[in-house]
Amino acid sequence: MGALKDLYQTISEELGKGEASHSEAAFTEKLRRDTVRHHVSKALFDLERTLLLNPQQKGALFPTRDEDAKAPFDELELIVKNNVFVKNHILNVKECILDLDEISTVDDPQETAELHRDELSCKVLNMLHVQTAQVLLLTDKDENGQASWFVKQPQAFLQGVLIGGDRKQDAFEDVHFDKDLSTVDLDCKEYLRKSRPNPKWNAVREEDEKFNKDALKLLRDLRRLQTEANISDGEKREEAERKIAQAEMVLAKATQARVGAIRDAFRTGDISEYYYKQRVDQLERREYTDVPEMFEVDALRNREQYLKNHDLQDLSKSEADAICALALTRAKKEKEIYLKKEFLTKRGLTHSERYLISEMALNKDAFYRGLSEGGGLCDEMTEEIDGCRISVDLDEIGEDYIGMTMRQVPTAEELARRLKK
Repeated sequence: MGALKDLYQTISEELGKGEASHSEAAFTEKLRRDTVRHHVSKALFDLERTLLLNPQQKGALFPTRDEDAKAPFDELELIVKNNVFVKNHILNVKECILDLDEISTVDDPQETAELHRDELSCKVLNMLHVQTAQVLLLTDKDENGQASWFVKQPQAFLQGVLIGGDRKQDAFEDVHFDKDLSTVDLDCKEYLRKSRPNPKWNAVREEDEKFNKDALKLLRDLRRLQTEANISDGEKREEAERKIAQAEMVLAKATQARVGAIRDAFRTGDISEYYYKQRVDQLERREYTDVPEMFEVDALRNREQYLKNHDLQDLSKSEADAICALALTRAKKEKEIYLKKEFLTKRGLTHSERYLISEMALNKDAFYRGLSEGGGLCDEMTEEIDGCRISVDLDEIGEDYIGMTMRQVPTAEELARRLKK
């Protein structure tokens, strides 16, 4: 049973079939069917998330039936971090289309035609259309062109799927697709080519630089007050300790507020995930010196500082070269993905807020178990690196690493941990 039929059956059972007299049977059955379809159309948030999980992650979703504050979801994050591949996604899409045709086909030809263009049919097909564009742009792996076909020519794709399933090929011919995505891949490439630094990046960094100055001034005052408390006694000492406690509270509250502001900027896509994580880590460690670069690829320009920041400065040149090369590959891809997310958001092809997977409403045990079981490249690379102390032949890496997902390319921190085992 496909994901759509499973959702349809679950909601149908929840609502109950109801009892009706023989004279009202036809009306009651139609009313029940329309009611179920209406509820399913309101629950497509669950279907949308389900399509981005792999088979090993069964049970990872908490049923929500609606998108709300209690069910944070970032489909782009799931696509990138959960190894969602075009080939597998298209198989799920085709299954959904055939499911939709099956639950929309009844004995009455006129009602069948109505069901094939009703609210549920339109919402499901539009959701699949947009989601396929997301997967296509973020993965760039469409070997047989199926995803591109659906994105650019949705009606022709539908007909092909229906013919392949021995169904009526024009069943969904009256469905209107809200987004014209015929040039979305070309538009995205042009967006990447013309991308310029976002003014909001500098605005956030300037605010952080101002915050650092204020925090450092407050720390200097704290040190002065501590010295004063150490050399004083009686009321003078008590007054100094009172001021210390007050200054500590002010700094803690101000830092907490700044973390919240950084989180909000990340939520709205105004800063990168790299900046968000680096800056929050700085604030939690009460490090108020330099603010991080917006992207790791920018931080890598200062090689020595980068190695120092990741506690790798004692490595040999060859080991440092290998780590920096891998980090650069990963960093370039991360920046490209950030810009693609920005493009998708501006085109209205994604939810408006960003979330980390760790923040989403998921059964983390089931999700991460499926994540670790989903790919073998990471394990293969780990054994290679552990076995030769990072003496990686950069000429052999070539495009292999560029094609790997973000989860499969190790971070500098991961490589550092492996080297120190």
